[in-house]
Amino acid sequence: MASSSQETPGEEAFSQETEAQVVLVREAPGQNAPIATDEAETTFTIAEMASRTGLTYDTLRYYEKLGLLPSVKRNDNGQREYDNSDLGRLMFITRLRYTNMPLKEIERYISLASKGEYERCLDILYEHQKSIASQMEEMQATLDLVHYKIDHFKELMTRSGLRGEPVYDVEC
Repeated sequence: MASSSQETPGEEAFSQETEAQVVLVREAPGQNAPIATDEAETTFTIAEMASRTGLTYDTLRYYEKLGLLPSVKRNDNGQREYDNSDLGRLMFITRLRYTNMPLKEIERYISLASKGEYERCLDILYEHQKSIASQMEEMQATLDLVHYKIDHFKELMTRSGLRGEPVYDVEC
């Protein structure tokens, strides 16, 4: 699997190379270790997948029902068996959800990707990138306001003769 030297970690949790949707699982942003470290076919139970992704069993089943995961394999007992491809896709979906992409938009993205409509997928990701940047600006403005309020109340405490620094002094 060829990888572009210009890609950055977290840019995508998976990339499609064939109709079989070969998935490249890379180190996820905010994670201390790669999601998967080998190309071997590792399988996970629903409990293991829930533990690795932080999703509930119900959410995993719901995502499968929506078609966000291609047909999840079943073992001889009929229990779901997830693989590294499913893990990579779920980590990507989870990141999109953390950044407020609606499930309908994720469904649309995955549908387009499965049809090979990569230009439209790129459009969706560019729009979402803009949305994330806007969210970050709003969060920064809120953080700035909270810093101002903390400084304001420290000043009021000093003027009132109250002593001591609060234990909430957090570096941001």
